[in-house]
Amino acid sequence: MPDLGLHPLGIELLLNGHKLCAFSIWRYGWLELRVAVPGTLTDAAEASGEFELEIRADRTWQPRPTGEETRDDRELSIAVCNITVKSEG
Repeated sequence: MPDLGLHPLGIELLLNGHKLCAFSIWRYGWLELRVAVPGTLTDAAEASGEFELEIRADRTWQPRPTGEETRDDRELSIAVCNITVKSEG
């Protein structure tokens, strides 16, 4: 994602359609993020047995949108790894 310093990337985290948090990424590198989940959301999700975590970015980027031989049409944004769920009980 080019120009993060000038144009920070907006991120939202949602659990089962409810916004947990929103923040901006303004520099390159790995970020460790801990997000508390309200008990009302975990209780409802546990009752149904389903959790859906949605990560939204406010824009994407195409590395090489032109040039037939080297074209890269992927829409890139952020990389995510090591999602861990911990119970505080």
